[in-house]
Amino acid sequence: MLSKVKSCLLGKKVMAVLLSICLNVVFSTSFLSAGYEMKIGNETSAKFGFKMQSWFQIAEDASPDGENYGTDFSIKTLRFYTNGQISPLTKFGANVDWSKGVWDGATAVSNTAILRDANILFDFMPESKLMLGIYRTPFSRIALQDSFGYIFPHSPDIAGGTYIGDTGDFRNFGLTFWGELPGQKIKYSAGLFDGDSNPIGTTTDNDTPFYSARISISPWDFEKGYTNLGSYLGKNKILTVGAGYLSGKYKTGVLSPVYTAWTIDVFTEHSLYHGTITGEAAYFNYDRDIANGNTAGWYGFVGYLLSDINIQPAVRFEKSNRDGTVTDGEDFQKWSSVINWYLKGHDSKIQIECARKYYDTEGILPRTNMDYSDITAAFQIQF
Repeated sequence: MLSKVKSCLLGKKVMAVLLSICLNVVFSTSFLSAGYEMKIGNETSAKFGFKMQSWFQIAEDASPDGENYGTDFSIKTLRFYTNGQISPLTKFGANVDWSKGVWDGATAVSNTAILRDANILFDFMPESKLMLGIYRTPFSRIALQDSFGYIFPHSPDIAGGTYIGDTGDFRNFGLTFWGELPGQKIKYSAGLFDGDSNPIGTTTDNDTPFYSARISISPWDFEKGYTNLGSYLGKNKILTVGAGYLSGKYKTGVLSPVYTAWTIDVFTEHSLYHGTITGEAAYFNYDRDIANGNTAGWYGFVGYLLSDINIQPAVRFEKSNRDGTVTDGEDFQKWSSVINWYLKGHDSKIQIECARKYYDTEGILPRTNMDYSDITAAFQIQF
């Protein structure tokens, strides 16, 4: 009988210990607006969460015969992310993306899982940080913009990631030194990146590194962090002017020209009447250092957030021109308009975008150098 009592008491103690561990885990994990944060001691913490974008598209010349409208449903991005710190000086972050479906008039189903970002950050001080891994290239404002914070579902074509690297998403492997000078309202970055990510026109990879640098100044509220948003939804009064430069050798046939690119941009957002106006404009110049190899263009947009109903209409125009008589789709104009409905800021929103692209010289390939229109309905949540 005594042994049974001891066994029962021991079992209760084990259950109490297990319950205590579970409660400690639960109450040491605090819920944030996006993701869960788990703290281990005073200095070590990690945040976990997921984000998802689902698209429905009506795309011109995207039917099997290439002459009629196609309709597509897709999971554009399902992202699992983590970030945190081992100590105040050592931090980390990673994004794993999965997507499935057909979008932007493609002819085949995409089904991919990829490590989109992964970096280690040595945060010595606000003015001096060192980052290593794969992440957004510090070049243009749009290249450093979180796609889940876009005003338009699509980034401008003239600022496309294929001009920067062959991943098409603005990312590259590299080492970047960057920092913030809040007192002077200045943010800067300079990095060395893997030469396998080459610009348009390459015929083979090479290991020649390329360099990228950017500087921006925000005389009003300061935009903190390595990346930025397309809209702060009236929470800040922002004016940011920035410039970026990129350079590196690449391979095209038997030639090894030097590819260079530079950009200037301006972003502003502030209250106006009973809402918030947002505007952005940028100019780009890409030089491949070969005959007819220079492409230049610009984009600009303006949007207005109706604060009472959380609806934001916006319109964007962009234009691109390539030197010489090359007609491979880089001479175009594009209009885009969007209506955003923010159910809970960028954490939950619905976007309806209509876009029309006009080529200066039409060719014979649908959606490559022939005019077309798209309608995109984008649904987004992040947690």
